[in-house]
Amino acid sequence: MFATVECRDAPGGFRGFVRDVFTLPEIEIQQVKIPSGSWFYRVISTEYRGQIPVEETAERLKRLKRSVIFEVNFPCDECTRELEFEPREFTAQLIFNSAAEYIRQLKLEPLKSSLALYDPEGFYISKLRVLVPLFSKITVYTGNTALYEGAAQELMREYGLTLLLSDAPSGKAPDCTAAICSGEVPFGNFFNGILFADCERVPPCTCAVRGYGIDLPGEYELLRPKGISQLHFAAALYEKGGVRSLGELSFKKLRLT
Repeated sequence: MFATVECRDAPGGFRGFVRDVFTLPEIEIQQVKIPSGSWFYRVISTEYRGQIPVEETAERLKRLKRSVIFEVNFPCDECTRELEFEPREFTAQLIFNSAAEYIRQLKLEPLKSSLALYDPEGFYISKLRVLVPLFSKITVYTGNTALYEGAAQELMREYGLTLLLSDAPSGKAPDCTAAICSGEVPFGNFFNGILFADCERVPPCTCAVRGYGIDLPGEYELLRPKGISQLHFAAALYEKGGVRSLGELSFKKLRLT
């Protein structure tokens, strides 16, 4: 479950004056059904006595910690910090899918190609088969090695591919063709390969690939309130609203540096 929050201007004239004097702040909450998912709350906070009632809005949503998306004009402050939703798994899925598509288009020689997959939380456990035709060597750095052990056995049994697992990155750039990083890149020295990352800061490398924008399916785009970030909304649908099919999306654009 998650919520979106929008701002609405107060009515003008005598009506607005009477409202501000004799009524409490108006915070409208609608429950919206998500196709192939659960529900989310659409919250509309109306200007009250010249300003948006931030504290009152935050109080109404206090049970939705880390699950609220505020529109760009909402005056967020200390009251809203613990409520604000930040994408994690969804952006990781976007960079993985984009990386797989990009590498496939490069038509690299699989027998000469290797990959380092940094996945601390185990987001990519169900997607390893996508990588099998692309690389002859895959090393996974993860805090969930137990989760990956079963997948490693399956890949060996079905494809003869050895999946190397490590629960502690060395802090040095890997010696491989490409690296995919979920979250912060765990090394700072020069990487002599293609780096796909979903974080803002990346170390020097031969080529860094970042993604931007998505094409959100129309049935979900129609639900997105004006002023709400498309990426954040899609991430909330995926991570909080049960729309797991969005995990197959890729970034609309890639920027290489």
